[in-house]
Amino acid sequence: MPYIHHIATGGTIASDGARMLDGESMLRHLNIDIEHTQWSHEEAERIPSSWMTPAKFAELSDRIMAASENRQPDVILVTHGTDTMEESAFVADMLHSNKTSVVFAGAMRIGPRGDGPDNIRCAVRAGLDASNGDRGATVVMNRIIHAAIEVRKIHSKADDAFYSRNPLGRIEAETVHWRDCLPRRLCLPPAVPRHSVRLVRLVAGDSGDQIREAAERGANGMIVELFGAGNASNAIFDAIESATRDKIAVCVTTRCGDGGLRLARARESAIVMPHLDALKARLALMFALASNRLDLLKAWAELHA
Repeated sequence: MPYIHHIATGGTIASDGARMLDGESMLRHLNIDIEHTQWSHEEAERIPSSWMTPAKFAELSDRIMAASENRQPDVILVTHGTDTMEESAFVADMLHSNKTSVVFAGAMRIGPRGDGPDNIRCAVRAGLDASNGDRGATVVMNRIIHAAIEVRKIHSKADDAFYSRNPLGRIEAETVHWRDCLPRRLCLPPAVPRHSVRLVRLVAGDSGDQIREAAERGANGMIVELFGAGNASNAIFDAIESATRDKIAVCVTTRCGDGGLRLARARESAIVMPHLDALKARLALMFALASNRLDLLKAWAELHA
């Protein structure tokens, strides 16, 4: 009999309209009863996901790893608020090295008439699918299966708020359809994030003041969202190169959220993070610094450039 271990963290999916329920009560409230499955439950948090932090992401990843090793379930289901689910799932994907299927599900609308029940059932179905393979942590929302490294929340209220340019899979009726290629996973050792990593998004007319200010305030690292495919003025590149000379780790990505980059300058000093949005790049740099494995991040970035 398939065994699902459920880790609850709170969020809209856990709400009954008045309060957040614990994991078991939540499933009863949502009328989740999947035949021929065995369940266990664990409560990590009971908070809105907007209250999550990088340290809490790391703690959740530790719980996932412990459950995978000690309980050996077929699927680990994480129910989570949607505000930071993309970041939480990404950290779990980076730090979780076991083969156990890890699926995240949330809800945009509360209660048994909302989207939560179907999201949970689809997440379990995707996790149990025999062809799942080593696809890493996934986010299952609105019958779409997203790779944790690729997913983004792009709408504040819609059922189809979660997006990836090339979804990992889809659920149609009772059938799971997977794409052929595996996601571009980034794997780092578990660590407790403690470094200050600033996120700088360029705007028209930017002269590099945000980058210099972050450096002056003691940032250990920074993510700079460049225009388009890596465009910026010479003043911006001057500021980036100055920060790297001061031993600040600088990663650059596109403020478009996805796509490759072709930098005219700073390729030797900055880490170019192609196809990784700034939220995930920030966490990747944070955990690479915490584990003292900036080399792994650089190698991944170069491989996918």
